[in-house]
Amino acid sequence: VYGNGVFNNAGTLNLTNGRFGTATFTQSSGGITNLTIGGTTAVTDYCQLKATDFGLAGALNVTFTGGYTPQVGHHFILLSYTSARTGDYSPVQVTPVADILWVRYYHGNALHLWAAKYRLRIPLVMR
Repeated sequence: VYGNGVFNNAGTLNLTNGRFGTATFTQSSGGITNLTIGGTTAVTDYCQLKATDFGLAGALNVTFTGGYTPQVGHHFILLSYTSARTGDYSPVQVTPVADILWVRYYHGNALHLWAAKYRLRIPLVMR
């Protein structure tokens, strides 16, 4: 779905797959965006948000569905913009997966989510 208008999310937006696009996407501090990921193929297995401009606040929740379990190195582009982004989602919740550390970052006018290897090292002190 792609529109040329303004989408103001002050409620809850639930997306599972496809591409949701608009000229301007604004989410207020009370807004919630829920995204599900069922695999690694954008649009087919998970939804992407696309806009010319994003104004972000409020929550982003990412869950996994359909028996899909992410693996280290899996990468998702959750949103992309062609002009500008202001603000950020807060809080951001990603369903925990054993041995994976979720890295969320903006690069190249897009919000990326990357599954990194989680390794906890505790130094052993001998006395």
